[in-house]
Amino acid sequence: MKKALSLILALMLLAAAFAGCAEGTGGEDTATDVPTAQVSDTEAGTSDLYDLNGYLKDSIPEGKFNYNDEEFNVLYWSDREHEEFVAEAMTGDAVNDAIFTRNLNTETRMGVKLVFTGTPGNASNNANFTAKVDAAIQSGMHEYDMIGVYSITAGNLAVKGFLSELGGHDYPDLDKPWWPASLINDATIHGKLFFASGDISANVIYMMYVTFFNKQMIDNRNLESPYDLVKNGKWTIDKMFEMCQGIYEDTDNSGNPTLGDTYGQYAYTLHLDPFLIGSGITCIDASGDELAINEEFYGEKAGDIAKKISDFFHSNDKAYLITVNDKVHQYFGSDRSLFWNDRCRNSATFKNNEISFGVVPNPMFNEDQDAFYTCIGNPFSIYCIPSDAPDVDMSTAVMECYASETYRNVSPALYEITLKYRYTDDATSSEMFDIIRSSVVFDLGRIFSSNLGNPYTMFENSVKEGSNWSTVAASNAKRVWPANLKDINGAFE
Repeated sequence: MKKALSLILALMLLAAAFAGCAEGTGGEDTATDVPTAQVSDTEAGTSDLYDLNGYLKDSIPEGKFNYNDEEFNVLYWSDREHEEFVAEAMTGDAVNDAIFTRNLNTETRMGVKLVFTGTPGNASNNANFTAKVDAAIQSGMHEYDMIGVYSITAGNLAVKGFLSELGGHDYPDLDKPWWPASLINDATIHGKLFFASGDISANVIYMMYVTFFNKQMIDNRNLESPYDLVKNGKWTIDKMFEMCQGIYEDTDNSGNPTLGDTYGQYAYTLHLDPFLIGSGITCIDASGDELAINEEFYGEKAGDIAKKISDFFHSNDKAYLITVNDKVHQYFGSDRSLFWNDRCRNSATFKNNEISFGVVPNPMFNEDQDAFYTCIGNPFSIYCIPSDAPDVDMSTAVMECYASETYRNVSPALYEITLKYRYTDDATSSEMFDIIRSSVVFDLGRIFSSNLGNPYTMFENSVKEGSNWSTVAASNAKRVWPANLKDINGAFE
């Protein structure tokens, strides 16, 4: 995941070049308007490797599979925050139509009939979804061929032994770009891989954490451009907090800093993780044969970050920390906050509010950091095959086709058309999205959160309460987390 800053800047220039190639193609929400992100216009469609839009094809030979319209049953979490599974018909909406096309292409190429069965499975329904899978397996009916599930629930399913290995089959082709190498490598424990994600889940893109900034407030106060700070490698936590000084206004005339006043930054406690991950710190070290707790997670640097952001959000006149989710993004959306850290899906909300905003990555720890890192919100989907799937080879092959079709259809519609162009009002924000997406981090400490004892929630609570994170984390790192990790590693072993 680490990229030298020079490489990131090069990616920005490439992104600008691709955006330039797209000029004059028209403003309709069609796949033909997507810049060719893989090859040039002249190369697109001239090779068996790429489609007409320049996106890489999969390695499934034409006509290799034909399951005679057999039903392929997919169990998915019905309370997902953004649709990525079902589209009943073409409606003219770019993302809906891309999902419809993805499903149709998968059915046609594989000779199957996709049948989707939804059941609640979000953060509040983790146990419900796990019980649903358990009951299906215990029934002996071999009900489901593939599962699309809330990220944390996937970790729980793997630990309980409810999933089939993805390795040892012709598919999925894990060398393809729709399967992020960082996640695949980290999630392969004791040589076993039980789940995967990436382009296959549209919610990965929706849930990328970004920093929104109010352009008008930047201009009115003659502050440095966050765009320039990113380009020059100076977009850091300290710089961000420094820019928040002198912003406070007693908007409600109460005489005291209160909810609803104007601050340098509003924040919600659940959105504090990006400061830690954005600084290059993750909970899990997956570099060995077994998962281990990353020493940096409870070390001096993490303690400094926790204290820094805790002091900032308890400073009264610089920021306001909201602990109850009451449509908290509304304060940024009504020009009462210079910065707001949240999932990039809020681009649509702020655009609808007609606020002039820009988008940059989450800040680095300091200028010595060699790259930006993007935290992914937990409500994205992970895909897996149940342990009792009727035909695992069939399941993995369809899973590969489904993922590659998502990569070529849904991801461009959502990312290129919707986020980068429809919901931003300048080309530089579009370039920033490229940096953000190229630096996504999948931390197994989040995916196995419920099995570990919710370490990131502990971090959030430490910041909220102003307690010493190093002390809290070190205690758990000695007793609780190693014991929980032993169970996780043992399940894979």
